[in-house]
Amino acid sequence: MARAQNKPQSNDRLYVADPLADAFIQHQVRIQGLTATEVKKFAPFLKDIDADIRKRLSGDELTDFSKRRLQRLLTALDGSLADVFDEYKGVLAKDLQDFGQHEAGFTAGTMEAHIEGVDFDVPSASQIRAAIKTRPLSVRGPDGGKVLDSLIDDWTTKERNAVTNVIRRGVVEGQSNADIVRAIRGTKAKQYSDGILSTTDRNARAVVHTAVQHVSSTARQETFEANKDVVKGAKWVATLDKHTCPVCRSLDGQVYGIDAGPRPPIHLQDRCTTVPVLDDEFAKYSKGAWRPAVANGKATQVDASETYYAWLQRQSAAFQDEVLGPVRGKLFRDGGLSAKRFAELQLDRNFKPLTLDEMRKIESAAFKRAGI
Repeated sequence: MARAQNKPQSNDRLYVADPLADAFIQHQVRIQGLTATEVKKFAPFLKDIDADIRKRLSGDELTDFSKRRLQRLLTALDGSLADVFDEYKGVLAKDLQDFGQHEAGFTAGTMEAHIEGVDFDVPSASQIRAAIKTRPLSVRGPDGGKVLDSLIDDWTTKERNAVTNVIRRGVVEGQSNADIVRAIRGTKAKQYSDGILSTTDRNARAVVHTAVQHVSSTARQETFEANKDVVKGAKWVATLDKHTCPVCRSLDGQVYGIDAGPRPPIHLQDRCTTVPVLDDEFAKYSKGAWRPAVANGKATQVDASETYYAWLQRQSAAFQDEVLGPVRGKLFRDGGLSAKRFAELQLDRNFKPLTLDEMRKIESAAFKRAGI
């Protein structure tokens, strides 16, 4: 646990250490660079997959194969693809473990640099590794509740099946080997963006991004918990731009106890982060921080305490409609709802987005005021 000198009696009030939040928010931007680096490491493995498929389909036409011979080819190909993906998973796993330990050190070191008179503990490497392997992802949908290894394993299995399924379908439809290869690789005219392997590449980006976010969030959470005599909770921080999803927009600014509430990533490719919420002893650190925002192609800096919908209120009607859609945009502007109340109306207790009809049942007067 963190060791504070001359710590006064605390009360129930909590303060977000905004200059500290600023450091974490800026660090989140830098993490995107790491994600890009990890994604690039998949490229040579994808090339190996491409070369193996072309080699195996360069001989006799598959439509001339017996069922048994075709199955032997598919089994051998699947095994080869599994070996390539396993090699990549090994590279990714090591990088994520190293990154997790770095994030724990960064979290403790950043808090220590911003808060005088406190020494913060850093969880051990074994603690971080165990947490990364066992802490379930907060993502919603079919991947919800999975641990990271399962998410990655399911992705690689899905990609292997996609390749073999294209081959099976091509044989049944009487396609030539060249046709099947084009379906897998894509066409040169479209820069190979229309093939199965292009989808594999996009899915790799989503999985790697989510994995990096999960490791960062997990390491940060473990560090918060290791210093829970000073850190009392976590504040959700979303990205202020038009690409932020409805769930993350509504979670922006929400504060959760040290061991309560969701943590990013709450969906694949989530860009959100958390910042520490501290005991009232450290209220003096809560002034002067900023966070980046992008609207209408223009980057600005806004106060770190400003939530997504409070920021959105200051944007043009056209931008609001682009983010929310025209009906919600009109309700947002003309319904007489505060930014906080509008955020509350977006999600149910399980963080599932509410429909307009569900919102109308809760706040019918706001819909009348807006004339919708």
